[in-house]
Amino acid sequence: MQVWIMLLRTILNLFKEVGINEIIITPQHETAKQTDLWADVAASRGIQMVKDGLITESERALAENEYRQWISETAMSQTMYLLAVEGRRQN
Repeated sequence: MQVWIMLLRTILNLFKEVGINEIIITPQHETAKQTDLWADVAASRGIQMVKDGLITESERALAENEYRQWISETAMSQTMYLLAVEGRRQN
């Protein structure tokens, strides 16, 4: 089973556990063509992840460098598969 399906099922179950129904799922995918946006995010926001102990500085730097290399040598576009999940809780 694909990871996004498992995550979506988990989110739907959490919504139902707290009494949220009338759930609507809306695709909000984003496609970017050869952009350094995520490398810039790794360079800036990644520092906070290092401070929080989620990754090491060497892991952050490696991710940024590999992404920049991929963008310059191979990438044509990147699509982020995004879903918005919303619902309503009855009082």
